[in-house]
Amino acid sequence: MIYAYIKNFERGSKNEEEINQQYTLINEYAQKERVNIKQWHIDALPQKILSQMQADDILLVTEIANLGKSLRDIRELINYCILHHLKIIIIKDNYIFESSLSMQLLVSTLDMVIKLHADIKSQNMRRSLRQRREDGKPLGRLPGHCNKEYKLSGKEDEIKKLLEQKVPKTRIAKYLGVNRMTLYAFLQKMQK
Repeated sequence: MIYAYIKNFERGSKNEEEINQQYTLINEYAQKERVNIKQWHIDALPQKILSQMQADDILLVTEIANLGKSLRDIRELINYCILHHLKIIIIKDNYIFESSLSMQLLVSTLDMVIKLHADIKSQNMRRSLRQRREDGKPLGRLPGHCNKEYKLSGKEDEIKKLLEQKVPKTRIAKYLGVNRMTLYAFLQKMQK
């Protein structure tokens, strides 16, 4: 079965043009290759589409950037395709990701590139920090400066009501989506 995926970047008339261009490119490819697209997906997560697919199904996409926000996201999708014997065809760049030895090699290469990128970023950060130290510039927050706003700022009334209702602090923290220690620290700041 053949699926088509169109990425919806943002709202507005310019975005409608982008969607129409993607639609046209995919249709032209389907006509040229004489394939019949069974399902169209607009702005669904590529992972969700792939999870619905079965072995030997094909996903048509216009650009590789539509598959994820980072190289790591794209590598995970390619790896998923290899494991589940799926095929992704990137129309503009003529890439074909499928379950093959060359794709497994590509995933290994992407892993090395991702690690290399992280190492370079880390080295650059260390170098910058060392340079700041050598120049005598302070690192981190200046002494005597503290946060003006906290994660729970603005929720004081809600917390007070829940405490008055004898709701356990652990449950309040869970309800607010924070760690209980964060709630305890905030309560101490509220008392000051």
